[in-house]
Amino acid sequence: MKDSLRLWWVATSLTGLAGVAGPAAWAQGHAHVHGQAQLEVVLDGAELQITLSAPLDSLVGFEHAPRTAAQRQTAEAALRSLVDPAQLFSLPPAAGCTLQDKSVDAPTLQAAPGAAKSGEHADLDATWRFGCSAPAQLDRVKLSLFERFAPMKRLTVLVAGPAGQGRYPLRRGAAAEVPLKR
Repeated sequence: MKDSLRLWWVATSLTGLAGVAGPAAWAQGHAHVHGQAQLEVVLDGAELQITLSAPLDSLVGFEHAPRTAAQRQTAEAALRSLVDPAQLFSLPPAAGCTLQDKSVDAPTLQAAPGAAKSGEHADLDATWRFGCSAPAQLDRVKLSLFERFAPMKRLTVLVAGPAGQGRYPLRRGAAAEVPLKR
């Protein structure tokens, strides 16, 4: 997690793109598909990193700076959820994971009204890093993303850890829990 190239390699290995796409392709981001998002869950020793990448439309239903009171309320609720990962993920208490760092990058939602150019696609990238005192107890992550973000219809979860790698396509209405051990 200290090296973006290493994270790129883990993520592209999960999607079968290692050797095909390079770091430049990774830096350009993921496909921009409304209603869909990608979550990467990486366990490295006692560190758990979770990264969410999504079009803003998949989270709040629009891709511009909030224009109406209802849109401002939706954007504020989304940002509150994103800075409080306990609203989005549930980790086994026995793993003893505590939030060490978080980063939410949603310039369009965080900008002054009218700051974003109309017609442009807007995305959100958020990362949460946890330190876990008993990482061997971290066997799953329960997700509440569908409950928090009504426009989200599909979520692809990529997992990498000591037990291996996995890809879990999830849909609204299905169980939203991913295993970290096989």
